[in-house]
Amino acid sequence: MLVEPGEILLIITRRLFENDHLRQFVGRVKAVTESTVRLEGYPFFFDTNAGEYIKKGRRVRIFALADSGNIIIVIPKDVNLDDISYKESKKGWETITDGNTFELKVKF
Repeated sequence: MLVEPGEILLIITRRLFENDHLRQFVGRVKAVTESTVRLEGYPFFFDTNAGEYIKKGRRVRIFALADSGNIIIVIPKDVNLDDISYKESKKGWETITDGNTFELKVKF
């Protein structure tokens, strides 16, 4: 399998329409099949009023690995999920970080 239990994934759901909310989920793989993955972690939603990502409470979600609407990024296993947050740079990039050693820039 390409995805193993214990790995951490960032799943970005593509927007279908201009006014769709930007949705992302960061979680640790609990179980995986050939076509789906069960993650425990945190959803993030972009609040257009505040202009920032809001972290919601810990959840368990199942995603289809073959869904063309999902962008899946593998994050190092040693990242602490509880510390994950988003920060916006002055150049318009969003940065997902654990505030320690992990930092990933994403452009939307």
